[in-house]
Amino acid sequence: MCNRPTLKDCKLMAEEFEYSATNLKNKINFGSVLATEEEELSRRFRVMSYPTLLFFYNGEEFQKFRGERTSDGMTNFVLKTEKRAEKQSNKNDDWDISEL
Repeated sequence: MCNRPTLKDCKLMAEEFEYSATNLKNKINFGSVLATEEEELSRRFRVMSYPTLLFFYNGEEFQKFRGERTSDGMTNFVLKTEKRAEKQSNKNDDWDISEL
């Protein structure tokens, strides 16, 4: 999550984010970035508003969160997006260079 802790929406989402992170502990890694301290990182991932939640898979940005800013909304997003990312990754792993 990329946030600015002084903003009300960021404070509210941070609580829900922490709850989701706790619920998915040992399954999904969660991390938070303070935009006020990591401005270059915010620019690199084109963060235009706060809070912003990005899903990464295998070290690459996979999808930006657009949904209900609740623990349930974020948890559902993360689990569904993880499945999609794994499927896509498996599909790419099955490619045979001779088919190209």
